[in-house]
Amino acid sequence: MTTLAAGPAQATPWPTRFGATDCRQSDLGLKTTRVPDPNDVTKYSTCSMWFQGKKSCKRGKVFSPTKLKCVKPQPAESPKPDSSQVGATVGK
Repeated sequence: MTTLAAGPAQATPWPTRFGATDCRQSDLGLKTTRVPDPNDVTKYSTCSMWFQGKKSCKRGKVFSPTKLKCVKPQPAESPKPDSSQVGATVGK
């Protein structure tokens, strides 16, 4: 007869199943959170106490760290000239 030793219950998250994630311990709660990939704007990690996984946005989209979802990339705005310097010339 084999006896199994019962230890204290542990509330540790399941190990990552689908590749490395960028989840921090503070991201592993009951609610699912999304964390941007620091090296690729088209990827993010889904983090919770029960699941952690790396995901990719659909083609042509990037992950928005403020909206926490994949969005169409916004074109970069060119800086607007300062109205006090319009027409100014550099003197000697």
